[in-house]
Amino acid sequence: MLYLMYAVVFRFGAFQIVSDDPIIHEEFNDVFRTFIALVFGAFSIGQASAFAPNYVKAKLSSNRIFALLDREPVIDNYDESGQKLVSAWHVLHLFYRQILAHTVHLRLVYLHWSLRILLENAPDIINQP
Repeated sequence: MLYLMYAVVFRFGAFQIVSDDPIIHEEFNDVFRTFIALVFGAFSIGQASAFAPNYVKAKLSSNRIFALLDREPVIDNYDESGQKLVSAWHVLHLFYRQILAHTVHLRLVYLHWSLRILLENAPDIINQP
């Protein structure tokens, strides 16, 4: 398609250069300037049209963002009335106070370290220089 456009523009430009009619007749420089303007214009339109889907997506996204920013919240953050929530730190503090208020007694609990037995049975490993 591009080469067809080149052929048509060059053929029409050649027709204008050789024409004797004062309305149609053009100089070579004018025809070449027109050709360059048409080619660069077509390239620019082609490159700009490649961004059309992205433009539509950006337009939709900006509308969604503005709608989100313009929305009135259901909950008023500055209203002091209503029930107050207790912080997690306060809940943990009360929980630990209840646990620590009671005494825990461990009976018949034996602690066993297997590494200590291994070292007692192998004194030569400990006494190595």
